Amino acid sequence: MKRTLNSLILGTFIACFAATGFGQDDIVMKAMRDEMNRSMKKLQLENLEKPYFLSYSIIDTETANVSASFGSLLGKVEPQHGRYAKIQLRVGDYKLDNRNFFSLSSSRGGSIVTLPLDDNYDEIRRQLWLATDSAYKKAVEDLSKKRALLQNKNRTEIIPDFSKEKPVTMTDVLPAVPINAAEMESLVRGLSGLFKQSPAIATSQVSLQISNEYSRYVNSEGAATTIRQPEIYIAVTTSSQAADGQPVAAGFSYRGRSMKDLPPRAEMEAKIRLRSKQVAELRSAPLPDRYAGPVLFEGEAAPEIVYRSFLPHLMAAPEVLVDNQQFRSMMPRDSENLVEKIGLRVLPEFLSLTDDPTATAAGKTHLLGTYKVDDEAVPSRKMQLVENGLLLKLLTGRAPVLGIAQSSGSFHYGGVTPSNVIVSSTKAMTLDQLRAELLRRAKLRGKEYGVIVRKVDFTTRGADGGGLAAGSLPVLLAYKRFLDGHEELMRNAVINGISFGSFKDILAVSDSPDVWNVSFSPRPANPLEGAGSSFVSVVVPALLFEDATVQKPTGNVNKPPFIEHPYFSKAQ
Repeated sequence: MKRTLNSLILGTFIACFAATGFGQDDIVMKAMRDEMNRSMKKLQLENLEKPYFLSYSIIDTETANVSASFGSLLGKVEPQHGRYAKIQLRVGDYKLDNRNFFSLSSSRGGSIVTLPLDDNYDEIRRQLWLATDSAYKKAVEDLSKKRALLQNKNRTEIIPDFSKEKPVTMTDVLPAVPINAAEMESLVRGLSGLFKQSPAIATSQVSLQISNEYSRYVNSEGAATTIRQPEIYIAVTTSSQAADGQPVAAGFSYRGRSMKDLPPRAEMEAKIRLRSKQVAELRSAPLPDRYAGPVLFEGEAAPEIVYRSFLPHLMAAPEVLVDNQQFRSMMPRDSENLVEKIGLRVLPEFLSLTDDPTATAAGKTHLLGTYKVDDEAVPSRKMQLVENGLLLKLLTGRAPVLGIAQSSGSFHYGGVTPSNVIVSSTKAMTLDQLRAELLRRAKLRGKEYGVIVRKVDFTTRGADGGGLAAGSLPVLLAYKRFLDGHEELMRNAVINGISFGSFKDILAVSDSPDVWNVSFSPRPANPLEGAGSSFVSVVVPALLFEDATVQKPTGNVNKPPFIEHPYFSKAQ
């Protein structure tokens, strides 16, 4: 069975995007440079400023996806190829320009344009010419409106709009992943068919997507990069309901840059059987009693809680000015409150946190957030964000924030993103010692048990399909661990009280971290420019929090089906 999955990497594969450097034979790169140089010399409306910065990104994409349920194909998209350009044009100067400003009335002239697939030098230049002209007209209009808006504001701090960075020429081109549509279809059919052995599952789906994206970048400062970061994503989703109607879902996913990053097929099948068993157990498990006390996050739940409640506070973006306050909620939040926390304790003194895009592995596990250069042509580097509990730095792009003048090389898909986030400790326990400490703390509180969370639920949205209250964390696998050491599963537990501020009161951690690979979608400075997502690896040991509240969900839920699943009814 393993051979079926591994065969995806075998055979001859001719990359659709052969360019891997900066040679003169790369017609696309030559067209980009030539049109950029011409625009920087000649593009100027009468009595208005010339561009001081211009960048072109041309991205070639090759994507295929397929999905199946109960052994039947739901849909498939044969390998599709596309090419588009992103244009960033700035007028003014590094201190004040047209960016970090949003006005819907001047939103014409989008910065993304579709290009022909063939390497036609003249047509590529024509498309870039038209798009650049439109971007320039929009830029001068935005700058005029931005200046007018600032005249009515008293600014206590003057922060530049764009940082000056040393131009680099770099290539970070990984091998493309071969796409075999027939083998992709066979894999998802086979995995999804395993749910025919799971009467507790009402709905299930397995999907697989492979994407090869090749990016060329040049800017007027002299930087040039080529990047290819393939992505493979397998997602397994399931859903069911308990007798009281509460939803029970237990999905999981795998991500990789190549097929060797994925586990053997037998391991995937074992994970499906495990999740099916857990769903069956959850359906009959009791709802939680109200509990307030220590909570231990172990296994995948540890990096999941860091990703959910801590990591978003480590990325800084400047305030985006808007000429209509109705659009304020669409913009990234002001990072001033984050910057003010620099120098303050945000973790216990025995914990530190780094963002390290240069790391390639944690133990034997391959890390997926590795890269050499970001989308603004700033080289990657290890960033010590928290040391001995103190917040030292934040991740940024080339848009400075108060107290941070330079980019950390963390800009991807229109916003600031983390890479390989690694939590380390100078004081740790074995997992057994940590569980014993949980029970000791619970006993001091007069509790008969402590709570262990082993999997966070990223699918539950709350009663009636609405969002859960701010600060509420639905968990999939939560257990009561009693003083004698035995455990009891709880269903539909919701944890409250874990916030960014809670992390400085972590009591203890384990001596062995878990690695969780996930996708991160940044919030772009301009929502009209869209955003993608990048792979992130989060490496975190088990975490014991001193205080959290566990309770059952509130609100109305739909009743379960009146009669049983037809497949299993027929089998009987």
